[in-house]
Amino acid sequence: MKSLIEMVKIQSSQIENLPNENKTLKSVVETNNLILKQIQTTLSNLPSDFPNLPLISSQSTSDKNTTQQ
Repeated sequence: MKSLIEMVKIQSSQIENLPNENKTLKSVVETNNLILKQIQTTLSNLPSDFPNLPLISSQSTSDKNTTQQ
């Protein structure tokens, strides 16, 4: 019985922490998205050494990011 009570306490604590964990993860994802956009901008401004390669549009990248959130 005591172990069941302890388990419920632990799970309750974990549930209480979920919103903070979600905020932290969202912040990490947003930061990573900004970094990726900066990299993409830098790469798009470089002269193309491989003109036959297809370009990745920023629209398709942001669509993927939107669906993941």
